[in-house]
Amino acid sequence: MNKQNATQPELKPADIALITKAAEAGNIEAQNQLGMVYANGNGVELNYKEAFIWIKKAADGGHIQSLRTLSWLYANGFGIEQNDEKAQETSIILAELGDAKDQYFLASLYQSGLYGMQPDSEKMISWYYKSAQQHYARAQYALAKIIMKGVDIKSNDEMAFQWLSLANMNGHKKADEELKNLIQKLPKETIDGFKQRMTDSIKSSIEQ
Repeated sequence: MNKQNATQPELKPADIALITKAAEAGNIEAQNQLGMVYANGNGVELNYKEAFIWIKKAADGGHIQSLRTLSWLYANGFGIEQNDEKAQETSIILAELGDAKDQYFLASLYQSGLYGMQPDSEKMISWYYKSAQQHYARAQYALAKIIMKGVDIKSNDEMAFQWLSLANMNGHKKADEELKNLIQKLPKETIDGFKQRMTDSIKSSIEQ
């Protein structure tokens, strides 16, 4: 986090003073910005404790990116004692706010056990599905892979085909290769049926 973005100019004392004044007045955008100033050492000495204070203030005020940063700070113990439980809580709050990327990330925590999360296949699938429903390619691909593996959920070639197709359409590079492998494995008439039912389902959702 402390690697200075090469495209971001170093802030001058006057700039930092203005940001600090706005942050102290309660502006959550300024609080987040000031937190990142200290986290990156941009115009000031790098100070994770000060970064945590301001990012936490912004997060408490509802600043979404600050919540994401806060989760990372808790998980890695920067500026605050490492706390997996707080990292988990923040990740859950973010996912419940509805952003597809945050839902995907929470699903990955339930899958991997990162941040000390207790693996939970039911919650993992539920959050991947919510994210995938919002057209997030990485979640669509992850869901297809889980279905193909057939461990946490019953294997289903048609559902795998549909999610791989959607992930591929949304730009996921690995989905294209997996989709080709699946098509080669199954009879042409089976794939044709998958395509037709998927087309019919899309048309029906558009007409509603």
